Amino acid sequence: MPDKKRWTPRVRFVEAAVANGGNVHVRLERDGEAVIGRGANGDTLMDEMRSSAQAALDALRQVAPAEMRFALLEVAPVGALGQSFVLAVIELHRGRQLRTLLGVCPMSLNIVRDAALAVLDATNRVIGIV
Repeated sequence: MPDKKRWTPRVRFVEAAVANGGNVHVRLERDGEAVIGRGANGDTLMDEMRSSAQAALDALRQVAPAEMRFALLEVAPVGALGQSFVLAVIELHRGRQLRTLLGVCPMSLNIVRDAALAVLDATNRVIGIV
């Protein structure tokens, strides 16, 4: 049976927020050091979701292995089974390999946070993010 104490997450979600001036930032932490990704804000909820997802990817690029390249294909609210979610579709290029990653986060009143967490949900299986 594997020793659960040996596995530790490399990156931890700290916050996602709209800063002064309307720009979105997503803060992650790795080994006690913070990394911040930034995204320009827009006028609509869809703009905020996309900016937050881009900011999360910006932060991930700072801590992911160099051979991993991420691209946001889509982020959007979806309804299923009587619930609302934020869905993120991420493309991962790693060397010659191409994978499409899917992440989801239950929708709350903080759509910026939800979009960032959906991105992290999509990528956590490949780079150990929680």
